[in-house]
Amino acid sequence: MTNETTVLHNNRAGSDKIYRVELREVQGGWTVCYRNGRRVPGPGYQIQGSAGGMKTPTPVSSDKALQIYNDLIRSKERGHYLIVERSRDVASATEAGPAEAEPPVSVSAEERTDSGKYPMLLIAIEDEATALRLCENPSYCGQEKEDGERRMLLKEPMDLRGVNRNGEFVPIPQPVRNAADFIRLNSFLLDGEEIGEVLRVWDLLEQNGEDLRDQPMQVRYERLATLIPNYYNIAIQTVPTAFTRDAKLKMFHDIEARGGEGMVFKLVAAPYVEGKSKYALKYKFKARATVQIVGANSNKRSVQTGVIGDDGIQFIGNVTIPVNKDIPSVGQFAEVEYLYAFPNGGSLYQPVYLGPRTDKNEADRYDTLKFKRPSDSDGDNGDEFDLPEAA
Repeated sequence: MTNETTVLHNNRAGSDKIYRVELREVQGGWTVCYRNGRRVPGPGYQIQGSAGGMKTPTPVSSDKALQIYNDLIRSKERGHYLIVERSRDVASATEAGPAEAEPPVSVSAEERTDSGKYPMLLIAIEDEATALRLCENPSYCGQEKEDGERRMLLKEPMDLRGVNRNGEFVPIPQPVRNAADFIRLNSFLLDGEEIGEVLRVWDLLEQNGEDLRDQPMQVRYERLATLIPNYYNIAIQTVPTAFTRDAKLKMFHDIEARGGEGMVFKLVAAPYVEGKSKYALKYKFKARATVQIVGANSNKRSVQTGVIGDDGIQFIGNVTIPVNKDIPSVGQFAEVEYLYAFPNGGSLYQPVYLGPRTDKNEADRYDTLKFKRPSDSDGDNGDEFDLPEAA
């Protein structure tokens, strides 16, 4: 038997609660512990506060612990909780330590049903010169890239569900559910990102059974802008979009000045296509990477991180975990913000832990990181990016 963790979420009837159950081997047997509370607004399933306890005051046999663990999960499911994460590892208190643990095995795919809906993913551009060229180019519009989790919102006649970047159904915050009532359609499919308990929407893909993906981006956006009420406090909001040169340049410099994440550029005449698309480009003022937790540092709130290299997982340094966030387990995936990566196998410079990535099943590749550039005196003026022609 292995250590196991299950995370459940309840967003029924105004709730937004998390219940975390852990099955752990300790000296003398096995224990079952739990944590519960409201979900921390934002990506992932962090728990507010420290409420919780032990279901096994003293260690019990493995069979007894497994029975208690499974019974507890079933009882929460009967109370309208849904499993959103489940992981396993072979580390235990009697073994060498977390750094030697095998990566958790995700089984959440059993719970996260494939929706059949898949988002258009952005292609990154790395240099500011290309981003400014896109601001000047009338074939492209601009939208702000915010610090959220990719989310599509699917409304059907008798249901409303969220869809993540992998095309899997996921829970959505209750405020978003409430806001969807203001959209007077029998069915729709929106595309955007979830920022805390707000859905910021940038595209309309389906409307009352009509597939809009082959329509030009500007047409889809104009229909979207008339669809969502312009209420300041509503939890579904249309992302402002700049179509002119001056508006794009102003948006670019405003985002940069206030320390925003970045900007998205979309070809206004292009259709919506699934997967990575040359029609949608992103430029980030701050770099971000999905990393894998490869080790824990004893007596410190920091973990060792890695990405995919040519010969497997490549270590790229430590990152500190803020006191208001759970320390991730070895093998889990997390999002890290950083200034740049040192080339030739170096670590990330000034990494900041943002939170877990439950919607990804692998880390980024090492060669996709943003590396420290030589100075202008070295003659490096940035790579050119071959912009796609208008569709």
